[in-house]
Amino acid sequence: MARPVKTPWFSKIVLGLLVAATGVGAGDLITASLAGSDLGLVILWAAVAGALLKWVLNEGISRS
Repeated sequence: MARPVKTPWFSKIVLGLLVAATGVGAGDLITASLAGSDLGLVILWAAVAGALLKWVLNEGISRS
């Protein structure tokens, strides 16, 4: 029997980043650029807070 091939952890991360990047279009990039130029670093903290909230909600949903 053939042994299963082990995939290095970094290749799994790169593939996940590529899949995530396909959902970002030109409209998203333009909107993010305009929001960043108008709001500055406030929009960065909003993104961090949103990512944290999304993680907490996903953990809660997956455990129930």
